[in-house]
Amino acid sequence: MRREPDRANGQEALPGANVKLPRNRVRIPDVVLPRQPEDGLFVEVPPMVVVEVLSPSTRSEDTMRKSREYAEGDIDQYWIVDPELRRIDVFANQDGEWEPTLHLDDATPAGSVTVGDQGEVELDLAAILD
Repeated sequence: MRREPDRANGQEALPGANVKLPRNRVRIPDVVLPRQPEDGLFVEVPPMVVVEVLSPSTRSEDTMRKSREYAEGDIDQYWIVDPELRRIDVFANQDGEWEPTLHLDDATPAGSVTVGDQGEVELDLAAILD
């Protein structure tokens, strides 16, 4: 069952959306911020942002295999939320490689990142994790 999307600066943030990737792959990130409104079963245009929330059982899959597939799929940003380590890492796609853009943890709990044409997005670790 699909939940109602949240709004992020005028764009719909889709929880659990099917994202089409190269080599006939489909992944379901925890949250997707598409470039344009999506009406079908799949996000076909590479999204601006995908977010993965790590758990012990998915940690290596999310940080290794999925991250490569997302980079190859021309996704602009990959956000990794790690509740166990209380951190959020934001990476930008630079020619198929992930470059660190923002790191939040308890020592640096807030920051901002530019998301496509959405502009600056403020992130607060406590608001997201607590």
